[in-house]
Amino acid sequence: MKKLIRNVLTAAVVMALLTCAFAVPSFAHKDGGCLGDVPRTDVAVEIDAERDKIYDYGLTVDVKEEKDRPVLATGTVTLLYSGGVIYAFAEVTDSDVQTPKSDARSESPWLTDSFEIFINLPNNSNVNDVMQYRIDCDGYPTVYNKAGLRAYGEKAASEYFRYAAKRTSYGYCAEFAIPADAPGQEIGVNFQINDIHGEEGELTWAVVYSVAMDGGTDSWYVNVYPYLSLGAYSSASESGLTVEATQVPTEVPVETPEPDGENGNGNGNSDGGNNGGEQSGNDKAGQLSAGAIAAICAGAAALIAACVIVCIVVKKKKAQVNENSQVREKEE
Repeated sequence: MKKLIRNVLTAAVVMALLTCAFAVPSFAHKDGGCLGDVPRTDVAVEIDAERDKIYDYGLTVDVKEEKDRPVLATGTVTLLYSGGVIYAFAEVTDSDVQTPKSDARSESPWLTDSFEIFINLPNNSNVNDVMQYRIDCDGYPTVYNKAGLRAYGEKAASEYFRYAAKRTSYGYCAEFAIPADAPGQEIGVNFQINDIHGEEGELTWAVVYSVAMDGGTDSWYVNVYPYLSLGAYSSASESGLTVEATQVPTEVPVETPEPDGENGNGNGNSDGGNNGGEQSGNDKAGQLSAGAIAAICAGAAALIAACVIVCIVVKKKKAQVNENSQVREKEE
């Protein structure tokens, strides 16, 4: 009897744990919100920091939300998708573009006037899956991730993406060609403008709007990144934009994560733009979501059901024992 009870309870616990493990949601877009579809195109795009005509039919995203300091530099990024490559043309309005210092470029490139693109190709909540691509106002490239990649400068970064930048009358522009073999898929993204200003080189930044953060995200809060799809239902040609179908996000945010007021300050930290958000991003990823709570409830229900079964079995066993005892008494 004891062995039976132990086996039933063990099975119930295993079932509860499996339920939790498989039911916890991992997709960033459930919190971050949809930015739209990046049109696919067959038109060649030249990476030269000049805005090609085809960009007129791309997906344009505003990068102007502040985190915890007033934003002085804002901009847009326009996106196209072709042959497994994301083409992005960023235009930054900055009245005080500062020439990047050589030591900042080599040691802390987020402390330069620069534009960053964060791509979470599997669209999950694992910060180690995020790739960060950065170009400063004069064309210095960097690539970085939390898994250990640190490719700074033309020689190292050119292995990972193509790039160009130039100053403009309103600030500067930067152009990216980033490999992303995910046609039709949804990917998590974040866009960020780093702005150095003032005599002391103060850093402020603007980010893309995110539903979950109600006005912005820190650089590495991967679980609340917004998302977009790559050529899922639109295409761009020299004659214009074609939308084959409209697509509405199927996931509606059910809760809004609370940002930590002190996170996001890149000064004195290692790479990553506002790298203070790294730990908070991991903490956020570990918080219980509505799906996780539902999974725990399901596991608890399974455990309770198992206990009820055990009680029934024990009751029947006792009844059988009593019945057998009565029969033996009659026979005696």
